[in-house]
Amino acid sequence: MQFTAQARDQNGLVVAGVPVVWSSSNPLVASVDQTGRATGLQEGAAQITASVDGVTGAGSLAVSPVPCTTDVDLQPGAFEVFPVDCALALPVGTAGDRYRVAVVNQNISGGASAVTNVTLNVTALPTGTATAGATGGATLTAASVSADREILGPNGGSPLRLTARDRRNLELAAAVERRTRAAHTGLRAAEAALVSALGPDAVPPRAAALAAGTGEPFQVADLPAKLQLRANPGTSCTAEVPRRTALLLGQNDFLAVYQDSIQNADPLTQVTPQQAQQILDYYAAHGKATIDAYFPGVPDIDGNGKILVYVSFDDSLDDGATAAYVWGGDLIDVASCAASNEAELTYFNSAMLRELDNGFDQALETTVHEVKHISSFWHGLARSNRLNASAFHPSWIEEGAAEIAGNMSSRRAWAALGGPAANARITETELRDAPSLGNGQDIPPEVFGVVLRLFRAQAFLTSQPNGVIIEPNGAGPGASIYASGWTFLRWLGDAFGGAASAPSADAAFFRAQNDSLTPAGVTGLEQLTGSTFQNLLEDFAVAAMFHMEASEPATGGYTSYDFPSAVETFCFAVSPAEDPNNSCGNPASGPPGTWPWPVTTSTNAVMWAPFADGAFSGSIGPTGVRIHEFRSDGTGNGIALRATASQPARVIVARVQ
Repeated sequence: MQFTAQARDQNGLVVAGVPVVWSSSNPLVASVDQTGRATGLQEGAAQITASVDGVTGAGSLAVSPVPCTTDVDLQPGAFEVFPVDCALALPVGTAGDRYRVAVVNQNISGGASAVTNVTLNVTALPTGTATAGATGGATLTAASVSADREILGPNGGSPLRLTARDRRNLELAAAVERRTRAAHTGLRAAEAALVSALGPDAVPPRAAALAAGTGEPFQVADLPAKLQLRANPGTSCTAEVPRRTALLLGQNDFLAVYQDSIQNADPLTQVTPQQAQQILDYYAAHGKATIDAYFPGVPDIDGNGKILVYVSFDDSLDDGATAAYVWGGDLIDVASCAASNEAELTYFNSAMLRELDNGFDQALETTVHEVKHISSFWHGLARSNRLNASAFHPSWIEEGAAEIAGNMSSRRAWAALGGPAANARITETELRDAPSLGNGQDIPPEVFGVVLRLFRAQAFLTSQPNGVIIEPNGAGPGASIYASGWTFLRWLGDAFGGAASAPSADAAFFRAQNDSLTPAGVTGLEQLTGSTFQNLLEDFAVAAMFHMEASEPATGGYTSYDFPSAVETFCFAVSPAEDPNNSCGNPASGPPGTWPWPVTTSTNAVMWAPFADGAFSGSIGPTGVRIHEFRSDGTGNGIALRATASQPARVIVARVQ
């Protein structure tokens, strides 16, 4: 239903050309986009409100269920969205017709325990049933219908065999992520409470002047060989944390790396100047440019123009330790936060830098990831003051955007090494052409951040249940908000930021998304895209279903990565049944099938189901996606589909061939 709004001044005269902000009082019942078009999602009532400069008007909307039985008539490349529990008839068409069917859980407010069961029942239609005849797909032979895509080496080559060291390092990265994720989530919650208690003005005067644009430009200063720093655990401002001596390991115009003097004196925890220099060199060459382009900058509270990397704690990575963290309290005036260092500062685990000698290069792009958090807290303070609204992004957006920072710094580094341009689509070919990558060679430090995101992406849609905004209870160990946040935001940057058009073309989108003038969270994404979050979820699922298919639309999809070939090339998504010759090494990692891993996969590793009776059940988390694939052999009379779910959900049918 299309709603309209008309603004009038105090004299009753129409005010033309003013922007209208639309909202729904019950987004589980009905969503509304920023054109005023409302979509009913489940039975109930909602108020649709238009707002202009704080003046509002509202209209009532009642959503009633209607019998939903329809013939699905789609050409290749087309899709349609239906309410859950519709009876949908797919025509038999011709041999080789392929459909993907996604169930999308539209609950955007549930926590990790808000997991629901979903069943997609499939019934072969009896002879004589009338169905729409969309038969535009290419005719294939029976043999080609039953043959799956080549799983290993889609371009005809063998898989890229990771070295034992790289396998260990990627598994180590997964363990570190689990602990770091939990630590960061707690820190972000503590920061929100801090801003709520202290207000956004509890910052040093110089920083406030710089934020307002009236302060002097950054002045780079050489820092002393020793500093007295507080090793703040990042939980509270109430108790003063004692200062400890930190020793300078190295500095450049952008960073200074210090280590706690007690740690530095112990050979088991000591970080060397050479290890610190790797951080300095990487950030100077690739990190600073990424932060400057993609995010709205960091302050200079301590007046030296540098960010401090403080190696302040030590924890074994093998146990899944925290890698690094930022505590927003360090940007608060010490008079308001006794634990503050009054500096732009990130705390690092000494093991992260020591492991650089073992090819575990995550510390390089992690530095860029953490600087993004410094920028976020600073602009969150300004957002709270300017918009009188939530200061900070939810964890999945905050960590997803920080992953964008780390990944784009790695893409820049790879390009500088002679690899593909930062806006190129990464396929199996680019990975095979990378210097010293795979086939018995270790991953170069510049490329580690690219391979790491592929490793994480394979776990997100694969895991059931999954969710964009949350890691649902029962999800696999890799289905984290790091993976979901990056995968979703990477799609936004490609589809709405024009990432393919030029290197850093998507930077403007992410810069606006993180700016203090843009509302935090989902509201900001809706403002930037002009679409409701529910519709964005649907479009995201569609982009995944069509990804790298011949019928993929020219716009609105992924352009940065060819996930099927890139992920499978590294054996991240291969089961032993798919790899009888043990090309990937036993045990092979990952699920059977190709990205986005339809849940219709059978025990013999065929990722699709025929047009026949069946039922496909499983769990789904808030904003989760379950994708099924069905292929016709050209016989019979088609199938009827009906999905059931206990939470608001939509069913998307896409014809991919």
